[in-house]
Amino acid sequence: MKCDELQRHSIRGVMFNGEEICGGFAYYDSDEVDEAIAELKDKIQQKDFFWEGCGFAKMGFKNTIAVYEYLDNLNAEKRKLKRALWLARAERAHLKVLEYWPDYCHNAHCRIAEQKWDKVERKCRAKAEEYE
Repeated sequence: MKCDELQRHSIRGVMFNGEEICGGFAYYDSDEVDEAIAELKDKIQQKDFFWEGCGFAKMGFKNTIAVYEYLDNLNAEKRKLKRALWLARAERAHLKVLEYWPDYCHNAHCRIAEQKWDKVERKCRAKAEEYE
C-alpha cells in the first residue's frame, strides 16, 4: 500500500557557530501523501460497498463480529434441528420395529422387516450423535 511506502524527509535545524539554534522538522512529499489518502479512501468505499451490497447493514449489523456471532448462532441452531430430525426419524423407525414385533415369531417377512427397521433406527441414532 502507498501509505506503507511513504518516505520521511527531514530538514536540519538552523546552525549558528556549530550549534543548532532552531530545531529541524520532518515532512512527507505531498504527492505521495495524496496518493496514499486516495488509495485508503478507495479501500474504505470498497468495504462500504461490500457491507451494504451483502445486506448486512440493512439487517442492522454494526460490524463483522456481530455477523460472525449471528452465523455461529445459525450454525448451532442448524445442528440442533438436524439432530432433532434424525432422532425423530429414529423414533419413527422404532415404532415400525414395535409394529412388527408381535408377528416376529410367526412370519419370516415380519422378521426381515423388523430387522430392517431396527437397522434404520440404529443408523438414525448414530447420525443424530454426529450433530451433538
